[in-house]
This record gives sequence, C-alpha cells and structure tokens, in this order.
Amino acid sequence: MITFFDITIFAIITLFSFFGLYQGIIGFATRILGFITSIMLGYFLYPYISDLIGKYMDNEVIRIIIAGVISYVIALILCVFIVYKFLAIISFMRNGFIDRFLGLLAGFAVGTTISLVLFFITMIFTSENYFKSKSLKDFVVSSKQSKYGGVLKVSVTTDYLDALSKNIIVIIPNETLKSIEKNKDLNNFKNSLKKSNDSNDDEDVFSRELQDELSNIDDE
Repeated sequence: MITFFDITIFAIITLFSFFGLYQGIIGFATRILGFITSIMLGYFLYPYISDLIGKYMDNEVIRIIIAGVISYVIALILCVFIVYKFLAIISFMRNGFIDRFLGLLAGFAVGTTISLVLFFITMIFTSENYFKSKSLKDFVVSSKQSKYGGVLKVSVTTDYLDALSKNIIVIIPNETLKSIEKNKDLNNFKNSLKKSNDSNDDEDVFSRELQDELSNIDDE
C-alpha cells in the first residue's frame, strides 16, 4: 500500500537526483558546500549582530529572531555570490557526461540520506518497542512486526529503508556501539548513585531529628 510517507520519500529522492543531474557533481557539491558554509557563517555572525541590535532593542525574544534572520540572510547572500562566481570560473569543467552522471549519483545519495533520517524520526515516534530495547543496535536489528507501527507498518518503502538501516548498523564499529552502551550504563549508575545518596541524606535527617527528640525527652 502506497502511503503519504512513501510519496514523500519518492519525492525527496527524485528531486535531489534530478537536481544533481541538472547541476552536475561540481555544481551540486559546490551548492551543498555553500549552503553548509552559510549556516556556519550565520552562526559566527549572530553574536555580533545580536549585540548591535541589543543597543536599540530591549525585547530579548524579538532581538534573537531579528538577529538570527539578519545573520543568515547576510551569510546566504555572501555565500551565493561566492558560489556563482566560482562556478562561472570553472564553467569549462562542467556539464559533461561524467559530471552530470556523478551529480545524479550524488543527488541520489543525498536524497536517500535525508529519507533515512526522516525514516528514523518517524520510526521513533511510531515504534511499539523503541523504549524497550536495550540499545540502538538491538532495536534496529529487531523484527519489523514488533519494531514499526502506524504508517510505517504498511508503507512500501519500509522494507528497503529497514534493510538500509541494518546495513548502516553493521558498518558502524563495535567499539562505537559499545561506548554508547557503556555511557548509557554509566548514566544509569550515576542516577542510581544519586538516588542512593538522596536516600542516605533523608536517613541522616531522620536520625538527627530522632536524636533531638530523645535529647528533649532527657531534658524534661
């Protein structure tokens, strides 16, 4: 059964694939890099613009919104200008068969990655046993029947994205997964230790109150 989730996945992969084919690997990679750079540059400009706006505006919420928008717009305009100038300089290297074919592959890869992220987010919100799994690896390799709920249980793309997510888990080094599990166990240990300390503190308070009561009785 084709669902709205399937249509969304198909649309994302198709759009990025055609965009990569149209731009070629050079244009596609340059624009992606420019987009990422604009975000980083906007993050760098934000504190300075925020301080400048703060001199004329007291409302913190409005100041944050305006500073964020202005920072990103400036960064985006600057990066777009640099990207187009760069592409104009290397225009003789673009639009060949290899360039467009590699652009198609790159667009397909980016679209698939975005689809997989969307799949993971949907999986977490619709899962029946996500919070019962001991680790991410146990959850990903578990059976489809117990893992998915809602729209993912009947979607056509679920089987393919499920297989892809399992392959990604396989190529992740075991040391990384073990470190995640150790950190999780360490956090559980810290929480239990904190609860134990809180319990001991309550016992100490009770003991002191009991001693005070006994002292009052002796004085009487």
